[in-house]
Amino acid sequence: MLHHIVCLDETFTLFFKRLNSYQAQQAMLQLSAAFSTDSFQLIHIDEFRFAQAQTLRLKYLDKPQISFTDFTSMVVMQEFSLQRVLTEDAHFVQVGMGFERIP
Repeated sequence: MLHHIVCLDETFTLFFKRLNSYQAQQAMLQLSAAFSTDSFQLIHIDEFRFAQAQTLRLKYLDKPQISFTDFTSMVVMQEFSLQRVLTEDAHFVQVGMGFERIP
C-alpha cells in the first residue's frame, strides 16, 4: 500500500497565504471532503503521537526553527516507515532521522 502524509494544518495555512479567501475556503472544503472518502485515511495526532513529538522537540532544542507540526509529521512518518518528504525546507534532513527531502 502506498502512503502519503499530508499535513492538513500546514496545507490549510498555505491555501490562505497563496489564494484569495474564497479560493482558499473552497480548497480547504474540497480537501476536507476528500478525507471523508475511502480513498484517504486521516491520521490524527493522538496523545501518544503528541508525546513523541514533544520528545523530539526537546531533543532538538538547538533547532528552534523546526515547527512542532514538522515534529508531529516526523512521528507519523516514522510510524509508517516513510523516508521521502515533499517540502521546501530542510528541517526533515536536519534532524538526521533518515528523511529524504524532495523539493
